[in-house]
Amino acid sequence: MVGIDETSCKKGHNYVTLFVDLKERRTVHVSEGKGSDTIASFCEIIPHKKEEDMPIESDCIKQVSCDMSPSFISGVQKHLPKASITFDKFHIMKLINEAVDSVRRTECKEEECLKGHRYLFLRNKENYTKKQEESFNDLKISHSNLKSFRALRIRESFQDIYSYANTIEEFECLLKQWYY
Repeated sequence: MVGIDETSCKKGHNYVTLFVDLKERRTVHVSEGKGSDTIASFCEIIPHKKEEDMPIESDCIKQVSCDMSPSFISGVQKHLPKASITFDKFHIMKLINEAVDSVRRTECKEEECLKGHRYLFLRNKENYTKKQEESFNDLKISHSNLKSFRALRIRESFQDIYSYANTIEEFECLLKQWYY
């Protein structure tokens, strides 16, 4: 299983893409840029890595973990056709948090009580300060029927899937239940 992610090496837009052997937990390749061509450059070095006692072959790569970048998806499909793609939890949670915040922002225009409470809806409850916990409880008692609280419950139930699922099959089943 290979993990792929990009990072900016300086402030600005000078990106590098990292390829990590997730089983061995080590970086196996770094490529400039963040496009599908980085996947091609990774596939070019694989034969050389095998000579260096790195048991990687493009045909042997069955799983890739990456963000939802269209360029990564197309690059994997083109250059690693036998690999299935798994989107990483961090990027999925980022999208869900953006959706929760969008609901809160929209509702905030009509519900003054939500103003100034953005991080109550973005932070996990176990990370609340005492003051945040009190603010959340006060807000929830009087306004629990708001769409923002429903969005928060949806996010929390999604996070629970990671805690309860022990196998891929269980995860898929819980994910389908969550979705429907």
